[in-house]
Amino acid sequence: MLLERVLGLQLSFPDESEGCVRFRHGPTGFSFDIKEANDADIGELIEGGELLYQNVSLGLCRKAVDWMKEDVIFGTNQSQLLLKRLVGFLNRGLTNG
Repeated sequence: MLLERVLGLQLSFPDESEGCVRFRHGPTGFSFDIKEANDADIGELIEGGELLYQNVSLGLCRKAVDWMKEDVIFGTNQSQLLLKRLVGFLNRGLTNG
């Protein structure tokens, strides 16, 4: 899949009823889900059109920054930045040993 090659992440759809997309970085095993956020996910009222990042596995990324280990709610307009930071971190981790 073109998107997988561009991002360097494998995509799967573990829970299509929730619109969840799972991203997995093959070399490290780091994986996370992104889905449409809802009130039940975080226990408080949220605005529509927001997404939820949830870490599934750190894999070999033991030096992951704190926010990568926690649930993060973000707007759809921020999704490109989030993916760019995640991919950048994973790629730096591979080249820095």
